[in-house]
Amino acid sequence: EALSGIASPGMGRLVLIAFPAVVALALLLLVQQRARSGITECAALAARRSCISLLPTLRALLLTFGVAAEWPLVAVLAGCLCRFAADSVLLSQIGVGLIQFGGISLWLNCWRHAVGPDGVAVVHFGWNSSLCQMIRRWIHLVFLVVAAPLALFLAARQGGSPGDMLERILFIVLMLAMTAAFIRLCLPLNNPFMRLVSSASSLLMKSRWLWAGVPAVFPIGMAALSLLGFHYTAVQLCVRFGFTLVTLSTVLLGHELLNRWLTVSRTRTRLQQARDRAMDRDRQQDTEPPAEGTPSSIPPTQTEEVDIEVFGLQARSLLKNIALFVALGSVWGIWSDVLPALRVLDRETLWYVTETVVVDEGTDGTEVIDGSGDAVNQTLRTEVVRRPVTVGSLLLAAFTLAITIVAVRQLPGLIEVVLSSQSGLDRGARYAVITVTRYVLLLVGMTTFFSLLGLRWTQVQWLAAGLSVGLGFGLQEVFANFVSGIIILLERPVRIGDIVTIDGISGVVSRIRIRATSITDWDRREYIVPNREFVTGKLLNWTLSDTTNRVVIHVGVAYGTNTDLARGIMLEVAQSHKDVMTEPAPMATFEKFGDSALELVLRAYLPNLDNRLQTITELHTEIDRRFAEAGISIPFPQRDVHMYTATPQASARRLGNG
Repeated sequence: EALSGIASPGMGRLVLIAFPAVVALALLLLVQQRARSGITECAALAARRSCISLLPTLRALLLTFGVAAEWPLVAVLAGCLCRFAADSVLLSQIGVGLIQFGGISLWLNCWRHAVGPDGVAVVHFGWNSSLCQMIRRWIHLVFLVVAAPLALFLAARQGGSPGDMLERILFIVLMLAMTAAFIRLCLPLNNPFMRLVSSASSLLMKSRWLWAGVPAVFPIGMAALSLLGFHYTAVQLCVRFGFTLVTLSTVLLGHELLNRWLTVSRTRTRLQQARDRAMDRDRQQDTEPPAEGTPSSIPPTQTEEVDIEVFGLQARSLLKNIALFVALGSVWGIWSDVLPALRVLDRETLWYVTETVVVDEGTDGTEVIDGSGDAVNQTLRTEVVRRPVTVGSLLLAAFTLAITIVAVRQLPGLIEVVLSSQSGLDRGARYAVITVTRYVLLLVGMTTFFSLLGLRWTQVQWLAAGLSVGLGFGLQEVFANFVSGIIILLERPVRIGDIVTIDGISGVVSRIRIRATSITDWDRREYIVPNREFVTGKLLNWTLSDTTNRVVIHVGVAYGTNTDLARGIMLEVAQSHKDVMTEPAPMATFEKFGDSALELVLRAYLPNLDNRLQTITELHTEIDRRFAEAGISIPFPQRDVHMYTATPQASARRLGNG
């Protein structure tokens, strides 16, 4: 009998489940200390001001999950043993309850470790340490007060009919325990949690005694519903409440993780800018200061640091709004099928929209050739259908419009911060991506908005056709410039920061808008050029595909000068200059015999236009100095002037006498 008991199917299932469970638990216990040390190391890395990677935060989250899964895993494994390895119905119910309790305790334990001294909340996300300490103490209280009633209720809920006496008693005890826990969280009114949630408004802080007890009232209300006979409703509302807490905490975690990613991206961009500025200073250390009033470089239109600060604020605001919209949508999805008041919004009709649809009435002998070439019998007819537009549709349309406005205004900031950390994209490419993205978001958002209001393209296409014809004649230039602006952003013949010459005006492209493009010249004046001029007219772009440019210096030397020596000096001056490129190499040529000088020309190449004017000045100055040292003179222009001192009459008589 003993051997038959050992060889029973239940004992076999017990061995198959217990052995892997014990091994997994042992491995988890072995790596606990190492995981805790890893969390501390990640905290030290993330606390550095020069941290430019999100990997420490992601690693800390993974290690936090591993540390938090210690005791919840014990509950889950015990539940699995009771559920699958025992033939008793009672043990099976207890096993299911332990599995559910393990999942809930895992969620709470993850947050308990996340708000610890070296947890991700304090170090990585920058939460207030006093608030995190209070949340940690509150989670300890929840485990102490709520854990046992919750486990017993989950086990009792698995057997018997819903709402039996034992389940109801345990549910009421659980609600009373939750009430005590929420009272400890919200009272006293001056604790860090209450100061945090009410810091946005002084009125909210002053009226906190009105709403501070709301979390504690909910469990009491559910216990009252159960006592009044609505036990199933109370349980379902509590389940939705639990899903709401888990969803909101997940949204909060995602928001904080994206904020951390944004922070490291901005840090990476700032460090890259600092390195670029240091390299610029190193290149300019040996450069003599230019004379007063002499431009030494191409003036930038705006500094990148200002852009990063402004766009960083936009990105943070966008992330906050995205988290708000996701939270509202999630809460709506959780509670919409439970609360009857929310379903009323879909029954209140505001107006009807008439649509023409094609209806298939089935076969009646009419042959139609389908795509495969076979003849089928069917009847198609059109039918006018009235579709209602309800209050729910109107609210959803308003929600969509709000999302569109927020995205169009603030998404460029997020894109700018992300793309600015990528060294392969210049500012012009980032501007093009941002502008095209804004147009696409606006188009998709407005299309969805009007679709929710019942306006389909088939209903307004006649109006669009008429408007396109009328506007095509009346606003032809405006539409031409708009289309040209789209072409500029896609084809990119000019980009933000390019140096261009158009209609005799040279400057830096500072802004590309729907109708026109702004060019800032060297006097800091903005030259507004319609976009179509860049598409249909002639344009000189100095920096389109290559920023390399050539400087040409003309020098005249006196007749009798050794031209080989003069050209050698000019080449030495060019080759010794730090901004002159070695490939293509500079070249000095003897061009022609002038009226009063031998004309020599120096051609040298520069990598960019940043120091073009200053380089030309330095080359002229050095050539003049070296020529003076070598005794080579640069002659003045010579002219022969014939002077006649006599009057015209005397000259004529003298010629006649001769």
